[in-house]
Amino acid sequence: MKRFCGFTVCLAAAAFGAVTLASQTLLLRRFLWCFESTEFGVALFLSSWLLGAGLGAAAVATTPGRRLIRLLAGRVWLPPLLCTAIYFGHYAVIGNLRAWLGVPAYHAFPLLHLAFGCLLANIPFCFAIGWGVPAFCLALERLDLPASRAFAAEALGSAFCGALLTALLTAGVAPDPRDAAEWTRFFPQADRASGRFETGGGTTLFGTHGGTFFAITSGGVSELLPEGDRSVEQAVLALSQRPYAASALLLGQVPLATALALESLRPDLAVTWCPPDARYGTLLLSAVAAAGTRTSVRAAGTPPRRFLDEQPEGSFDLIMVKPPPATSLDGATWRDPAFIRAVRRVTRRTGTALFALPCDVAHLTPERTALLDATVRPIRLVWPESGVLAAGAGGWWIAAQVPGLTYGPDTAPTRFAMLQKTAFFPTEAVALLFDSPRAQRLSETCPILSPAHAVLLPETVRTEHMLALGVADALRNEYPASAPGAALAWLTDHQGNRLIGLLLVMLWTAPVALGGTHHAPRRLWATWLAGCGALGLVVSLAVLYRLQSRFDALYLLAGAGSALYLGGLFCGNRLGERLTAHWPAESFAWCVAAPLLPLAQAAVAWAALAGSAYFESAWNVVALCLPAGAAAGAAVPVALGSRLDRHTEDAAVFVLADATGAAVAGLAFTLLLVPLAGLEGAVLCFAALAAGLGLCVAACGETPRLATGLACFAAGVFFIAAIRPPQTDRQSTWEEKRNTIQGTCTREIRPSVTDTPASVGPRGIPRKLDEQRIRAQIRDGALSTNEAAFWE
Repeated sequence: MKRFCGFTVCLAAAAFGAVTLASQTLLLRRFLWCFESTEFGVALFLSSWLLGAGLGAAAVATTPGRRLIRLLAGRVWLPPLLCTAIYFGHYAVIGNLRAWLGVPAYHAFPLLHLAFGCLLANIPFCFAIGWGVPAFCLALERLDLPASRAFAAEALGSAFCGALLTALLTAGVAPDPRDAAEWTRFFPQADRASGRFETGGGTTLFGTHGGTFFAITSGGVSELLPEGDRSVEQAVLALSQRPYAASALLLGQVPLATALALESLRPDLAVTWCPPDARYGTLLLSAVAAAGTRTSVRAAGTPPRRFLDEQPEGSFDLIMVKPPPATSLDGATWRDPAFIRAVRRVTRRTGTALFALPCDVAHLTPERTALLDATVRPIRLVWPESGVLAAGAGGWWIAAQVPGLTYGPDTAPTRFAMLQKTAFFPTEAVALLFDSPRAQRLSETCPILSPAHAVLLPETVRTEHMLALGVADALRNEYPASAPGAALAWLTDHQGNRLIGLLLVMLWTAPVALGGTHHAPRRLWATWLAGCGALGLVVSLAVLYRLQSRFDALYLLAGAGSALYLGGLFCGNRLGERLTAHWPAESFAWCVAAPLLPLAQAAVAWAALAGSAYFESAWNVVALCLPAGAAAGAAVPVALGSRLDRHTEDAAVFVLADATGAAVAGLAFTLLLVPLAGLEGAVLCFAALAAGLGLCVAACGETPRLATGLACFAAGVFFIAAIRPPQTDRQSTWEEKRNTIQGTCTREIRPSVTDTPASVGPRGIPRKLDEQRIRAQIRDGALSTNEAAFWE
């Protein structure tokens, strides 16, 4: 009977995990659809989700919460049923969040509003999730079974459900097709239902309305066919450079409408369209052909980087590149010199490449100027021979490998006139695409945009700094009164990643050092568990970042990554429970396991980051979440087993610590550490934090307040010392000047041999430099810096 009751509790915990993972996956996709988010959206969503679960676990530790847990422990099927009911309300909240926060549908969702919306939408649902695991732990404790089995069963149920959802989404089956209502919201008078397909980039709804073909993705209307404005301008601009090109390649976010416009101007032109999501391009072209549009445009069918590597050298006469936004790691890597060199390699020597620039604004802010400089500089370094700025048609930098083979507003109209397409686009309007007055104004603000400005030094920007520039520019656009560029410069000058690391140390150690003595050992183990949970989440987020930057498959495989991570948690949990089952409470093995587990996580993190850069399949990359979860899962039985006397009371505290630590880590990782230190630096920061906490547990377990207090004090001292050097230097300089003045004043005054001037004039030497004589000596080669005759 005991085994049957224990199996029932574990089955309920598995069902609870399945419900929460299904809700998380579907709600995350809904969230990314509504707010056009990438890595930032995933990290904010998961962090707020974990924070809500941690707050729910904190409520369990109160007296009313303990009463509720005792009630739920006797009715173990109530938590999964409650979460299923809350899911439908949560789905509706996310759908209406934009309207509630007052953000119009045609505006990009501001970053701070996005973070607030995540908390507002997730905390009510996740608050209830935080009650589930403590209730299952109490039910197992009543049966004299290990409480860690509740964590394992929940992770196992989540893993199975995540695998099932991923299989359905890969097969194109929508588990919750209510997002089809977006088509009706865009077109209330539509007379037919939309089609849909699922890719790694998310859900795409398509159909014909009013004789026009529309495709809707998470960013709104992604394709409009036919489109006769911006796409035609871009096609005309490209053909004005190479009117008789034989082949063209459109990379990145260049719309399909531009490819069709190129085809309409030059029917014999072989156009290859290569969007970031390879499967999206193939399926959309099939949908366009099914809608009745005849085209010979070919979809690449592979991601852009792989496509460039597979092409022979000099394959295309004309290439247009429009990278994703710089606010994502994917967009930052597209602006790297390595990618630009790959574009140059597949461009014929007499061909040309057009790179989209973020200069379609009336006024350049300092943040946009810095972003433009960092974007154009590597292009000009890789293509130093010839270049020209076209400020119209969205803003493009035109580059060629031969001097003089880029054509400006004077010669471009003549070259376009060779096609004899005046009826399609007036020849005299081609010069307007370059918008020379505006290009001149932009060049004055950002000199790198002027072809006459020499680029001598390879001042390339690291990928993480490019990401930071993109985030700063987005914040300035959303909040014009702010100055994120100044904050970024201050953080860069003061080694911001180091400051954030010291702040994390103080944040992790302060609860142990400042709390009471009675529960200090439990708080120390909870802090250690929070560090391990933070490192585990950071490793999984780093894998997802690499997945997005290389394969653009975040929508499809984010849920698969969560499922594999939770499956790894189950394996690590069970393995840790088996290993620690026979350890005595006072055994030295607990002290050895505390530092070894973070080191094992750090080793897995290094292997995951190194492997994700070389794998050629997205599934191979996302599979790295499994060992990351396994390394993190062993921490829970170690923390629970170290305190065998009070399992039930510790469960809620440890759930709170694990969830809160992961939530804080997700926010710090995404918003601060990745833009400042990069993926490797951010993971290293949390690995050092977890390993340091493990050393505190191992060496100072008997005096936890003293050890963490010293660590917090040392981190505070280093933090203050890191932000004070400029002030200290200025103060020392001022003291030197003051001492010099005092020494001068105390010196004995001697009588002067010169006459006292009649009036007090300016101090110093009131003489003028004889420039003509100096220049003459320079020409004659007789210049001597020792001569005093330079002065009149």
